[in-house]
Amino acid sequence: MPSYTKSEEHVSLLNGREIKLSLGRKICFAAGGATSALYNTVIAFFMSIFLLEVAEVEPFYVSVIVFSGRAWDAITDPLIGYLCSRTYSRRFGQLRPWLLFSAIPMAAAYVALWLVPHFDSTGAKVTYYMLVYCGFQTSISAYHVPYTALTMHLSTKTAERDSATAYRMVTELACTLVAAIVQGVVLSAGVTKPECTDGVETKPWLGAERRAYFLASICIAVPATICSFVAFFGIKEQPGGEARSLLQHPPSILLSHSLSCSKSHNWTNHSDVACRTFSVVFGQYWYLVPVVSGTRTSSSQAPG
Repeated sequence: MPSYTKSEEHVSLLNGREIKLSLGRKICFAAGGATSALYNTVIAFFMSIFLLEVAEVEPFYVSVIVFSGRAWDAITDPLIGYLCSRTYSRRFGQLRPWLLFSAIPMAAAYVALWLVPHFDSTGAKVTYYMLVYCGFQTSISAYHVPYTALTMHLSTKTAERDSATAYRMVTELACTLVAAIVQGVVLSAGVTKPECTDGVETKPWLGAERRAYFLASICIAVPATICSFVAFFGIKEQPGGEARSLLQHPPSILLSHSLSCSKSHNWTNHSDVACRTFSVVFGQYWYLVPVVSGTRTSSSQAPG
């Protein structure tokens, strides 16, 4: 065992070599996973229903909106990974600022997604939902890609990172159930059954259903945003990280993101799961490859 002086031990701790993550930091890191889990669960289960029955968008245009958002998400994931490798804050680190600055735009785009604009033109309504959905996918990519990459910057101890990841996975599973239950309870409380008069169905319930969807979006966006802030203030990003060890185990990256995508998307849409898995993994590699190749300096060497 090598002997360390106090100054050497202090440097070692700063480099993350002997850091043991506390329970509080693991919980704060896990809280960050709740954000994307809450948003993605509700969108996966309720977005198509909302567009068809509440926003009254034709089925063909609903498929166009959903496809456009997913296709745009496949572009933004590697793009955000590239941008993460080019940003650095001396005070907050390289990845943590993305968690802070993407939280509010993500919540705003999510709430706007559940509003029904008063447009007479079908094209204007479809354009609104396409733009808002693509904006939401951009903001959630700006959050989720650096958040998952942050795992390697928590500690250089593999056991500590695995433990933090276990906390995150359990939290995401729990939030998947919570999001579905909360959304269902709020909608069931604010929606009445349609009525028929002289054989013609009237829609006095439509206004109440729109208000219920808006209220449900607030109930999801507020705790999701709080979880983002908890992750930002509760996580300490270690200088340099352990990017190389992640590249030594590419199957673990593919498995991790495959499970993440499968929880937030319909398993029957295999092409969508494969597309998101590829884009997120490619985004992670785009961020990590410059570290290993030496074309980008680590956060501990980056200029202010």
